[in-house]
Amino acid sequence: MSSTSSPAPARTDAPALQHARGVATAIAVEAGDLAMSWYHRGVATEEKGHADLVSEADRQVEALVKRRLVEAFPEDAVVGEEGTGPTSVPTEGARRWYVDPIDGTTNFLKGLPDWGVSIGLAGPADELLVGVIVMPRHGTLFSAARGMGATRNGVPIHASTVDRVDRTLMCYALTARAPEAWGGPDRMRAGYLALVGNALGTRMQGCSVADLTSVATGVIDASWAGGMSPWDVAAGLTIVLEAGARVTDVEGNPVTTVTTDFLASPPAVHDELRALITGG
Repeated sequence: MSSTSSPAPARTDAPALQHARGVATAIAVEAGDLAMSWYHRGVATEEKGHADLVSEADRQVEALVKRRLVEAFPEDAVVGEEGTGPTSVPTEGARRWYVDPIDGTTNFLKGLPDWGVSIGLAGPADELLVGVIVMPRHGTLFSAARGMGATRNGVPIHASTVDRVDRTLMCYALTARAPEAWGGPDRMRAGYLALVGNALGTRMQGCSVADLTSVATGVIDASWAGGMSPWDVAAGLTIVLEAGARVTDVEGNPVTTVTTDFLASPPAVHDELRALITGG
């Protein structure tokens, strides 16, 4: 018999998730304060790629969040958008934290209010477990854990229950990678025009955390997303699901893991919205 013991399984029970939610909340608040200090004093803009901006604020906030998470959860992996901060354990077989230090960087750099710090926890199979989002310019803190509901500033929140497409306000976040998932440029264009012609209206907020928290609170009814990155949506998906929205992937399957192409909406209008988008 080998004397080498197997690693302990990643903890996904309710007490572990409640603890993770609390720790992530404290980290997000600290990170939001740091981001706000950069927001007020200004920061130089850099380019990561075409129409993809970054700043020293993004890197500093991510380094803080990663450092705090590695200290608190040394057996978990931490995956950040900017690749800064301490190195964590490999993702294989581990819980993994997805960190977007400033989601909505362009809004942040332009002085717009819709941006936030996003910290999401997923299990070893990328199953959605915990989501915490702080939006400092709005003074809001969202959090959720699997099976425990979602809150805004500690108060339970619920997605819209609208039951008519012509009363459904949509938002969308579609990157240059979205057509690969949603049937190509022509199909996406037709889907968007179908939404414009049938829904109450459409909005683009330029920030995934703004989109998903808006749907989680019912301020906006539905969100169509494509070409996202895991750190953009890991926290927000947990929050919107726990708030009662229905979320499906491109094929119409229920979303339970970190998914980068999806539709989130009230259950009563979901199938009709999806048919408009996909032409099916």
